[in-house]
Amino acid sequence: MKNIYLIAAISLFKIQSAIGQNYSDSTFLEQIDEARELIMKLKNEQNIPGVSIAVAKGGRIIWKEGIGYADIKNETQVTTETKFRMGSISKSITAIGLAKLFDNGQIEWSDPVSKYLSYPEAPEYSFTIQQLAGHTSGIRHYKGFEFFSNKQYSSIEHSLEVFKKDKLLFEPGTKYQYTTYGYSLIGRLIEEVSGKSFNDYMSKDVLSQLGMNHTILEDAGMDETGKAIFYGKGGKREAKEVNLSVKWAGGGFLSTPTDLVNMVNYAGRFISYATLMDLITPQQLPDGTLTGYGIGFKIGKVESTGQTVVHHGGRISGARPYLLALLDQQLVIAICTNTEADYGVSDVYEIAQSFFKEQSSVED
Repeated sequence: MKNIYLIAAISLFKIQSAIGQNYSDSTFLEQIDEARELIMKLKNEQNIPGVSIAVAKGGRIIWKEGIGYADIKNETQVTTETKFRMGSISKSITAIGLAKLFDNGQIEWSDPVSKYLSYPEAPEYSFTIQQLAGHTSGIRHYKGFEFFSNKQYSSIEHSLEVFKKDKLLFEPGTKYQYTTYGYSLIGRLIEEVSGKSFNDYMSKDVLSQLGMNHTILEDAGMDETGKAIFYGKGGKREAKEVNLSVKWAGGGFLSTPTDLVNMVNYAGRFISYATLMDLITPQQLPDGTLTGYGIGFKIGKVESTGQTVVHHGGRISGARPYLLALLDQQLVIAICTNTEADYGVSDVYEIAQSFFKEQSSVED
């Protein structure tokens, strides 16, 4: 069974991509129509202004489409190149950049973060890179209104001031506690190891190699061409203004579904197969409990078949993106909305089912 899983994973990450705007592979028109109907149902029920979707099967994009408005006031249509906030899918993007440093021999997963970074105010930073990337470091998540921070930070180093003096929540490696701030520290680690700013390293050494030509960090001081307008739930008013410089590595990217699918399709050529497996293998706590999280990716199972589901969602002011890969089906699907829509892994899996016969539910 393990060999079948590994072979399926290799097949999934072949490099192929369709180029251009809305695209439907004629071989899958019936399945695309079924999936589009589900998406329209979700859009209409929640009054979502705009949706973008991309699907790949066997490493090749078979469908990509923009539906609805990127900007209601100006009646600007969503295209496949419209940029949406990624929220926590930024962690998946950052993780692949981190994995490249591992492949290059510049870091080891077992290295203590203190080998590269020193914080006199927080000597408890004794966790490993793997623990940090897998949310078992003990670093806290948001508190209070931090999720809606609108403060501009001059650098990742500056943004660490938010949490770096706080004590760890538990002994590293003993518990699982999801933390966006942990990925802020990973962003700083990448800078230290690569010798480049996080933005330069990711844009030049990672994104350009993954076919992610429409993926950038959201910078409040820049005019990002092609970015959607972001709306609150129900799409009636624009979402609360936020500044993502506090969490670039863990929640600050803008991207498209096509770029997300490309990231998965290209990953197996960009990093080694063994490293790829590290990213999508659940970490284990001392008591044997699996966390359901590898390095930058969540891992679930289909209830009836035990089929592996690799996924990650994002939830951020004015956006709800989701990325899901079914290894056995060689299927990748990414969906982005420009409002804080209520849908999750089960909903995306239902849409993915349009492209294969198996009908079952999925566990997170």
